[in-house]
Amino acid sequence: MVVPQGDGVVEDLALTSERLLVHTLMGGPSGLQVYGLNGGQPTTAPIAPVSSVIEMATTTEGSSPVLVETQSYTETSHWQQLDLSRNQFTSTALSSPAPVSSLILR
Repeated sequence: MVVPQGDGVVEDLALTSERLLVHTLMGGPSGLQVYGLNGGQPTTAPIAPVSSVIEMATTTEGSSPVLVETQSYTETSHWQQLDLSRNQFTSTALSSPAPVSSLILR
């Protein structure tokens, strides 16, 4: 399988038994394209606008879960599970709390 040239820079790759995930950097925000191993058009994973993909974790066993760590200016780093068949994220308990418990602006 060859991934076609796109608009972003390839930052990372992750492989499952059925898919290839390509994390791209698009001038600042991240993109995440999901390709079938037999080729065809990719599916774009629904990461939040102006977010960064920090890391991806997969296994190559069966239709394994895909975990994706993201963060943005308004959300701290957190891991989400990507359901490849529905192209949807679900939250996990894995997250990094904000470094302050409360903030008072004056």
